[in-house]
Amino acid sequence: MIGKKPHWLLGLVFGVFLNACTAMPQEEITVQPEDIRFSGERAFDIETEFVRLFPNRHSGQPNNRLAAEWLHAQLTNAGWDCQFDEWEIFNYSRTVPLTNVACKLQGASAQEFLIVAHHDQASTTIEGADNDASGVSILVHLAEVFASEPQQPYTLAFVFTDAEDYGMIGTARYIDTHPNPDLIIAGVSLDNLGRTYYNGLNMELIGRYRKFGPIWLGVLARDSAVAAGIEWKVYPPILIDQITGQAAPISFMDQGPMVAAGIPALGFAGRVPAEVGDEHYRLWHNPDDTMENQSAASLNQSGRITEALIRQLQSMESFPQDSGPYLYLEDSEQIIRGIPLWVAFIGFTALFFLASLRAGGRSPSENISEWGKSVPHFLGLWLPLVATVLFLYLLVQIGVVLFNLRQCIMTRVGTHTFHGFAPPPVPVPDQFGIARKRLGRGKILRLVLLRP
Repeated sequence: MIGKKPHWLLGLVFGVFLNACTAMPQEEITVQPEDIRFSGERAFDIETEFVRLFPNRHSGQPNNRLAAEWLHAQLTNAGWDCQFDEWEIFNYSRTVPLTNVACKLQGASAQEFLIVAHHDQASTTIEGADNDASGVSILVHLAEVFASEPQQPYTLAFVFTDAEDYGMIGTARYIDTHPNPDLIIAGVSLDNLGRTYYNGLNMELIGRYRKFGPIWLGVLARDSAVAAGIEWKVYPPILIDQITGQAAPISFMDQGPMVAAGIPALGFAGRVPAEVGDEHYRLWHNPDDTMENQSAASLNQSGRITEALIRQLQSMESFPQDSGPYLYLEDSEQIIRGIPLWVAFIGFTALFFLASLRAGGRSPSENISEWGKSVPHFLGLWLPLVATVLFLYLLVQIGVVLFNLRQCIMTRVGTHTFHGFAPPPVPVPDQFGIARKRLGRGKILRLVLLRP
């Protein structure tokens, strides 16, 4: 009987899956080839100047701040309203000063499209050309293009973020400090877009630890590029990437915080041909990530695709409100979501479970008995790992509490200040002793617990 169940269950699962598919709604695409003004040569010149002036610009370093000031000046001179956002984080036992450059071009509506590129780089690189001077140069040139035109229907927010390589902190900061995030209609992240061998654009839809970006924005980007006559194709995530991305949403690009906040967003990154895959990953966060591997042609294609998407979004009066898990079947332009999707996933899981009962030609009772014998071995492998992760997390939390204690003491007592990378001039126990005499134990405890 067990052996027959998978057959009817498999048919049921596929029947539910196929019947649940619905046609992907198609937006009217209005962007035309003559609308696109982006120049790859101009973007290449901007990128060349940027990496020449600001190598070693990883977060907290002098060139990081100088790069932010340069970007502020470039967009301000183009007619944008730019603001610095400065704050600090605690990383590797030191405070690290960070700077976002948030620029806006006011549209007829206060609703905005958010486009980000990170101006920091990995500490293991020198120029950080592709990651992410390429995205920065595209954003600067797009700022020049749109500033030279009449007012757009919607506000454009171009943000050069810091600390992307620390975990997309700058983008999360912009959203967290935004006076009204509901005004952000959609977002785009630009990263790794200029290598000579790229042959298209991939899109990333994964959120930062939760959620997955709506497919309508990705399909809109793909169709806008086609309508604008752009050579490169835009590739939505394949089916397996959609499944894994929704099951374990761990993003590596700046669309992550946007998606997690409920903002429709995607990340653009260059598509890598299989034959150069090894070289591509060698160059990631490597000193060889230089302008020698960048090309105006790749920047041109990436920038024009981004411009086409922005112009298409600017032409729309309403926007889809998709939510929840889904699977998008690009070949048939079908989408499955909601209860049928969950039924399909549960059905496939049940099918796997039932099949495992017959594994090895043994009876179900024999397999269940074998599972019981393997449990101690399984726990012996995984429990130490889980315990180690929890222990490390505990140490981090202790470090954060101690850091907040020290900052509270120095702020409230006024004995010392602490800026940048300079260590505190007096050991923490001495400061604690001074504070205990001046404030009392109860006040110190309240300061630490109530400190944000």
